[in-house]
Amino acid sequence: MRVRSETRRGNRLAWAQEWLLGGSGQSSSSHRGRHVERSETQEIERNLIAMRMRGDKWTLDRGAGYYAAERTRKKLSYLVQTGKHAGRTRVRYVGVGWRSFLAHVLRRDFFTTAVNATLVQLVAVLVVWYFSMLLGWSTVYYIIWNWNSNCFIGFHGFRSAFMYATETQQTIGYGERATGECWVAALCVSVHSLQALLLDSVILGIVFSRISHPKQRGRTVLVSDCACMARRDGQLKFMFRLADIQRRSVIDPRVRVEMYTWGGGRRTAEGERIPVIAQELSVSMDRTLLLPVVVEHNVDEASPLFGHTLQSLEGVSAEIVVTFEASSELGDTFMARQSYLPSEIHWGHTFVNIIKPPQPPDTQAEVDLSRFHDVEPQPGLGDEMTMPHRLSRRVVAGGSSGAGAVVPGRLLCENTLVLSEDAVVTCRNGRPYLMFRLGDTFPGHVVDVTVTATLYRWHASHTAEGEFLPYEEQVLEMEPSQLLLRYPVTLTHELDPATSPVAHWATQKGLRQDADAEVVVVARGTLYSRQEVVTRSRVYSVLGDVKWGHAFLPVVLPGTSATSGGNVTSSKLGAAVDWSHFHSTSPINMPPAPAAPRASPKAQSPRLSSADGNSAQPGGTGGGAGGGSTSGAAPSAASAFASDTAFASAVSTAGAHAAAHAAASVFAPGGLGGGTGTGTTSSSGLRGGGMFAPASGVHGGSRLVCVG
Repeated sequence: MRVRSETRRGNRLAWAQEWLLGGSGQSSSSHRGRHVERSETQEIERNLIAMRMRGDKWTLDRGAGYYAAERTRKKLSYLVQTGKHAGRTRVRYVGVGWRSFLAHVLRRDFFTTAVNATLVQLVAVLVVWYFSMLLGWSTVYYIIWNWNSNCFIGFHGFRSAFMYATETQQTIGYGERATGECWVAALCVSVHSLQALLLDSVILGIVFSRISHPKQRGRTVLVSDCACMARRDGQLKFMFRLADIQRRSVIDPRVRVEMYTWGGGRRTAEGERIPVIAQELSVSMDRTLLLPVVVEHNVDEASPLFGHTLQSLEGVSAEIVVTFEASSELGDTFMARQSYLPSEIHWGHTFVNIIKPPQPPDTQAEVDLSRFHDVEPQPGLGDEMTMPHRLSRRVVAGGSSGAGAVVPGRLLCENTLVLSEDAVVTCRNGRPYLMFRLGDTFPGHVVDVTVTATLYRWHASHTAEGEFLPYEEQVLEMEPSQLLLRYPVTLTHELDPATSPVAHWATQKGLRQDADAEVVVVARGTLYSRQEVVTRSRVYSVLGDVKWGHAFLPVVLPGTSATSGGNVTSSKLGAAVDWSHFHSTSPINMPPAPAAPRASPKAQSPRLSSADGNSAQPGGTGGGAGGGSTSGAAPSAASAFASDTAFASAVSTAGAHAAAHAAASVFAPGGLGGGTGTGTTSSSGLRGGGMFAPASGVHGGSRLVCVG
C-alpha cells in the first residue's frame, strides 16, 4: 500500500514539474493530473460516506443525527424533534396534575392512547391487567370454596383456585376441576367468562391496530434533515428533499409547510398579545413521487420568508415545520414530519444530485440514497470560510452575478413572467420614452396581464394646510395597456412635459436630479394552468438601473427556423425568441446639442434649472463624411425637446428626407456621422453612455435629442 502511494505521489510530482517547465506534453499531463486528483477526491468522499453510514446514529430516513446533537449542545428551543425521534412534538402541557391529565386521557381516549403507546408500555399493562384479573377471580373462587366446598370439585386450596381461574379465562379444560351444584359459583364463572371475552377482544383490537398501523409506513418516506435557501433561474427558493422508497407509491400525497415565529410576538390593535405566529408556506412538487423530488417554495412578496436573512430568522426564533400526509393502498392515512431551525437552513446551497439516468445497456434509473441528506454550495457565492450570515445576505441580494439577469424556466405551473433588469431612456419615432421590457417564457401561460408603474421620489414638501409630505408618489402611464405576451413586449412611458412627471429625464442632468428616486413596476396576470393570480415586480433605482441613451436589443427573430431548446424558443410560425439577450441593451449614438439659451420656458421641466449645461461631445460626429449631418423633426417636437433656440431653428428648417436619414443614423450600428462611432454591441451592465458611446461618450450635460 505504501509503495503504491509513493508511486502515485511521484507521478503527480513529475506531472507538476512538467507542467511548470512547459513542453509538448503540458496539456495531456495537466489533464491526467486533474483526473487523478478528481479520482482521489471521489475516493475520499466514498470513504467518508461509508464511515458515516456505519455510525450508530445513522438511519436512512433520519440521517446521522448531527442536527439533533447540535440542538442539544446549543440548548436550542424547538417545537418538533429531529434526528432519531423526528416528528415528535416537544410541547409540554402544565397547569393540571399529571394524575388528572392521565385520567382524562385514559377515560376519554383510551383506545388511541393504547395503540400509540410503546411496545414496552403496552406489554407491561397487559401483563398487569391479566394477572390482576386472575388473582382477583382466584380469590373470589377460593372464598366461595371455603364458604361451601360443594360449589367446586377438585379444589385443594388457593393454588387450585388460581389454576381454575386461569383455565376458565383461557378456556382450558384439564378435566380435574369443575363447578359443583352451586348457583353462586355458576354465576361467577359466567361473569368471569364474559369479562375474559371482552378483555381478549380489546387486546386483539389493540394488537391488530398496532400491526396494521401505517405509522411505520412513514419511515419509508424520507424527508431531508436540512433545508436549502438558494436561487433557481433568479427566483429565491426555500427547498427540502422528499422521497418514497417503497415500490408501491402512496396515494394523494400532500405537503404542508408552516413557519412559526416567536420573537416578541404580536400585539393586536385591541391590545391582545399573540406570542407565536404561524404562517403557511405554499409549495409545489411532483405528486407521483416516482423519483426523489426537491420541494420548492418561492420566496416572493407573498411569502412569509420574504426579506428574511439568517440573522432575522434567528432574531424571531423561527422554526419551519414540514408535514407529509398520504394514504397507503389499504386506505390508511399516515404522516411524516420534520422541522428546520435557521441554523439548519443552508444558504446558497443546493442538494447533491442523487438521480442517475439509465446508461445503456442498463434500462433502470438509479438513486444514490447514501447522499440523500447532503448539500453542496452554489458556485460564485463564496467558499467554505464565508460566514453564514454574510452568505445569507448575499443570497437574498441576488448573488455575485445578480439575480435579475436571468429568465425563469419554461415550466407549466411556475410564474413565467420576466421583467427586464434595467430600464432605458431612449427615442422612438422622434419622441423620448422611458422603456421597460416584459415577457412570458411560456407564451400564453399567463393571461389578462396588466402592468402598473409607480414613481417614488424623495422630495419633501408641505401642503397648503401645513401637512408634511416626505416623498412623492406618482403613477406613470404605460403603453400598451392590454398585453398579449406571445412575444416579449416593450412597455413605454412617453416623456411628454404636458403629461409625464419625469419629462425632465430626457436629459442626463434631469435624470441625475432624481438619482434617489425609484420606479416600481408590477406585472400581474392569471396563471392559466392553475387559475391563480401571479405577480412579477421589480424596483428600478434611477441611479443604478435606468440607462440613459440606450435601447433594448431585439430578441424576436421572425421567419427563422429555430427550434425549441436552450435559450431560444420558436412559435408555430417560425418566429424565435432569444431569451439569452432579453436583458441586454445597447447604447445609441445621439447627436450632441450645441450650447445655447433655451428656446422656450414651457419646454423646461419643473424640476430643471434654467441652465442645462449642454456641451458637444469631444470627438462627436456632426456633419461627417458619411452624410450623417444633424437633422431634426417637426417644429413642435423641436420646441418641446430641443435645448436651445439655434438648434430648434436648424431643426425646423430641415427637410423631411434629412430628418428621416438622421433618425435612421441615430439607431444605425455604425453610429452617426459617416460611421466614425464605435459598434453598438451591448452589455447589460452598462450605464449611461457606456464605453460604446462615440469617442469619449455621452457627457453628463447632453440632452437626448430625438429626431424624426
